[in-house]
Amino acid sequence: MDRPLQTLRQEFTLKAIGKAAGVSKQAVGQWKRVPIDRVRRVAKNLGKRASELRPDLTKILVDN
Repeated sequence: MDRPLQTLRQEFTLKAIGKAAGVSKQAVGQWKRVPIDRVRRVAKNLGKRASELRPDLTKILVDN
């Protein structure tokens, strides 16, 4: 599990992250990192910046 996901899981429950992503908490529990197709939705719904959740994608993610 990468550091941004660890930090997110310390701040929010699996259930809250799953709700924000539109998936089950069990699915979130299997993530090694926030999937690219879920980054923007999770960021928006949890009040985070997409680049915080996936700093490896900073060049292709544009934070609003």
